[in-house]
Amino acid sequence: MRVLVFLTFFSFYSIAFAFDYEKIQSFHSNIHVQADGSVLVTEKIQVLALGNNIKNGIYRDLPINFHLPEGVKRQSLKVLSVKKNEKAEKYRTETEAGRVRIYIGSEGKPLTNGSFTYEISYSLDRTVYCN
Repeated sequence: MRVLVFLTFFSFYSIAFAFDYEKIQSFHSNIHVQADGSVLVTEKIQVLALGNNIKNGIYRDLPINFHLPEGVKRQSLKVLSVKKNEKAEKYRTETEAGRVRIYIGSEGKPLTNGSFTYEISYSLDRTVYCN
C-alpha cells in the first residue's frame, strides 16, 4: 500500500513539475526575398509564460551587421508590425552592438500565465547579394 501511495504521489509530482517551466513552444519564419536584395520577414513565436522569466512579454534580437569580403555593412531594419494573439501589441526597439532588440509588451502590464503567440513583421535591406 505504501508503495502505491508513493508511486501515485511521485507520478502527480512529476507531471506537475514537467509542465511548470516556461518555454518557446514553436517558432516559424516566412522570408520573402525582394528583387532589390531586401527581405520581408514574418515570424510567429508561441511561448508558454508562467511569470518566472517571461513576465511582461518577450524580446527578439536581430543582427544588423552584414559581413562581406570587403568589410562589415550595416543593414537597415524596419519593424512593420507586432502582434500578440493576433492583436496589435506595444513594442520598442534598442540598437546595440550590431543588433536590434525588439521588446514586445509593456513593463507595467504583466502577462497572465498561459500560452501566447507573437507575430513580428519586419524588413531588412541589403540582405541578399549575388556576384
